[in-house]
Amino acid sequence: MLTVVLTRHGLTNRSDPEQHLGQHIDISLSDAGRRQAEALARRLGGVHFDRVIASPLFRAQETAETLARGHAGVETDPRLKEMDYGAWEGLTYEQIEERDGAARREWELAPDRLACPGGESGNEVAERVRSFLVDLIDEHRAWHARA
Repeated sequence: MLTVVLTRHGLTNRSDPEQHLGQHIDISLSDAGRRQAEALARRLGGVHFDRVIASPLFRAQETAETLARGHAGVETDPRLKEMDYGAWEGLTYEQIEERDGAARREWELAPDRLACPGGESGNEVAERVRSFLVDLIDEHRAWHARA
């Protein structure tokens, strides 16, 4: 049976105030984020991972490497990257409200189908993550067929 454990990366130095960190700002975890990753690793200590796959973004890899200690190495897949926030990348909610408030309010009503300016929509994110999951399931089935 295939079991998938999903987790988000820990906090970064740009988490307070919260900024839209998508695909284009590649930073590491903060000390608090490292503590969060360590706490999650302790919580999942009894779980065996055959594979650990993360976004290629450093904050995600750093979190995954903490969880993968004593297990498989960390693989990366670009389909697991965060949403591309386009023009809103790196901005706080307050900054977006000042610069692009009407578009932000419209986006919040339908983030699934409306893309961030110059970025992507929730449906676009879902489609690329879905393709990752389909491939993962297909690989799992193929492995079991050979076993």
